[in-house]
Amino acid sequence: MNVNVPADAKVYLQDQRMTLTGARRRFVTPEIKDGKELVYNLKVEIERDGRTVSKTAWAAVKAGQEVEVTVSFDAPEAGARVASVTPSRGR
Repeated sequence: MNVNVPADAKVYLQDQRMTLTGARRRFVTPEIKDGKELVYNLKVEIERDGRTVSKTAWAAVKAGQEVEVTVSFDAPEAGARVASVTPSRGR
């Protein structure tokens, strides 16, 4: 799972804070059996103007598949898409 976030963001995967840093973070899931799909909860927090802002996304991952998750906090309006999940081709 490749996660694109602001470089200063805190990232939580399944409610557990991850230690990787930077704007692009790569997480490898435990083995997934063929034909199965696991859904991962991703929470991203940033500090802006002295307060914490958070967003949540869900990513479904199948065996052998890479998923690209992008969480943005720079949406020009409240209704704009702020997270996207894109399945990539299997490896």
